Amino acid sequence: MDIQVKDLNVSVSKPKKRIVEAASLHVDEGEFVGLLGPNGSGKSTLLMTVYRTMKKESGEIVLGGERLEDLTLKESARMMSVVTQHNYYNFDFKVEEVVMMGRTPHKKTMEMDDDNDRLIVEEALRKVNMLEMKDRDFSSLSGGEQQRIILARSLAQQTPCLILDEPTNHLDVKYQLEVLDIVKQLGCTALCALHDLNLAAQYCDRIYILLNGKIIREGPPEEVITEDMIRDVYGVRASVDRHPKTGMLNVVYYPGHAKNDDGKG
Repeated sequence: MDIQVKDLNVSVSKPKKRIVEAASLHVDEGEFVGLLGPNGSGKSTLLMTVYRTMKKESGEIVLGGERLEDLTLKESARMMSVVTQHNYYNFDFKVEEVVMMGRTPHKKTMEMDDDNDRLIVEEALRKVNMLEMKDRDFSSLSGGEQQRIILARSLAQQTPCLILDEPTNHLDVKYQLEVLDIVKQLGCTALCALHDLNLAAQYCDRIYILLNGKIIREGPPEEVITEDMIRDVYGVRASVDRHPKTGMLNVVYYPGHAKNDDGKG
């Protein structure tokens, strides 16, 4: 299932401000696409509009050929699951209960969980290496552990599309790689906001750069992640080359070489 975003405009009121402007992107079936840009560039707003937490001002979002506005919330939840960067619960749920929430779009009102649901939840927890935590209180976990549980909830939802907003926040390096490995191995259609350029270069098939609410660049990592882009978009000096052992793109930042407001560094 693919994702299409066409000429998307998103504004907030009080005061009125355009956050995302004329943004168009596509994620082909099975593709892992990254959304990059500095803080405040509109990444989260764009994603929140795709997964229906914010309303668009104009434009179109299409999932698998169907307009998002023509789908019920339950229908879109069977097509698209979400991993956000902050997760708060007012009640003290057990880990297993949090992951079981991912089964809700597949069930009728008041339908009880069954053995199949429990098997799906167990497998999701196993994939994120958190099965031994299933009886723990979610609130007792570290931020990184909670993030892995939220990923497990999305896995239990069993959707063909996955939206991720900074999924590696609060995670140690090992678990950053583990989480993105899991997503990549799923082979699902994934749209992922990231702040780490090296992770984006390693895992993304294509990348969009968002700046001041506008998409300014698009392409494979080797075409998008360049020294000029990092200077112009992030305001820092860096070198971009191929790692001698892995052959992957490697970004190295130069301390003390951030640009001043006048563009000089």
